[in-house]
Amino acid sequence: MNEARIVKKWKSVEAQLNLAATLLDDPTLFVLAEQEFAEYRFNTRELELLEAFERLEKIARNSGCKSGFWRSFQKVSTILGFDEKTEQFEEEFHRALSKNIKR
Repeated sequence: MNEARIVKKWKSVEAQLNLAATLLDDPTLFVLAEQEFAEYRFNTRELELLEAFERLEKIARNSGCKSGFWRSFQKVSTILGFDEKTEQFEEEFHRALSKNIKR
């Protein structure tokens, strides 16, 4: 994968994480600063985004989130190639939707 594609991949992850954060019951619990393409440093940014992915999932499970959160998270796990997590987040999304419908 060439450098431009790698940056686009991680920028997509960054965008989906920020979108998911807006769907937390308390969006102020998570902040991820966006990084410009020119400032992108592969090793450190990839690690930061993977840590943010894990941290954001914990916040959602502990503090609550809207059903769309799990759809955004499913997209992130698909981009990252986390097949097992992708299926898990699909189930979470449908579970959350069914809770919303019952209300």
